[in-house]
Amino acid sequence: MNKLFCLVLALFAVTTCAVKYKAQFVGMWSAEHLGSGMTEYLPDGAGFADLILVSHNEDYAPFEDGEMATDAFATYVTTGESSALMDEIDAAIAAGQALDYKDVKGLLGNERTHFSFMVNETFPYITLAARLNPSPDWFTGFSHMSLMKKKGQYLKRGMMHLMIYDAGVDAGMDMSSSVAMEERDEISALKNDFSKMVKYIAKFRFSIVECSQYMDVETCSAYQCRWVDDVGACRNNYENAKPWALQG
Repeated sequence: MNKLFCLVLALFAVTTCAVKYKAQFVGMWSAEHLGSGMTEYLPDGAGFADLILVSHNEDYAPFEDGEMATDAFATYVTTGESSALMDEIDAAIAAGQALDYKDVKGLLGNERTHFSFMVNETFPYITLAARLNPSPDWFTGFSHMSLMKKKGQYLKRGMMHLMIYDAGVDAGMDMSSSVAMEERDEISALKNDFSKMVKYIAKFRFSIVECSQYMDVETCSAYQCRWVDDVGACRNNYENAKPWALQG
């Protein structure tokens, strides 16, 4: 696609152009970040479960501050098992509420993890969640962040400090405790001694990829591909019957 033409499409947010972003998740669940006197809050196995990022419309998000966790999200934040949540997201995609998702595995406490994702005019929102290990039901992330400005232009870049949330499905108040709840509470910011001393537990950075990396979603969707760089790679992988997702 001609770069100038694609740039015009991007500026006017035409739906046939999906926009690719590169992202970095910086875990800060480490002694270096917590500082002296906080090592008691760094138990064995400290880190994050799978990071989940979804691009979606305003009608769906895997979680939302102030709302009750779904069964699938409750399973994810209490166990780290994401398969039920993936099924929920796939159902949202089939219902036309989400574009796609990223499931990044093997996050460490202070690792810099790089990945990429897509949004378009129909699905301009992103939601991110990463379970805090070990914990009752705590996680970090954000919900319903729009990458499109009011005038139809996409955000070029951004950085966020990610706070700790309590999913409201386990009443345990320290990292090693687990207390069953008869009824769920709303998802909310974690409020205990640990959260008072640690204002954020991770950073999220994102930046838009150059125009040459834009793609035609409708063309590639015919080949059942996910986050492709170009139609040629999409077609080749479909013809070879190989699952294919963008890495890096």
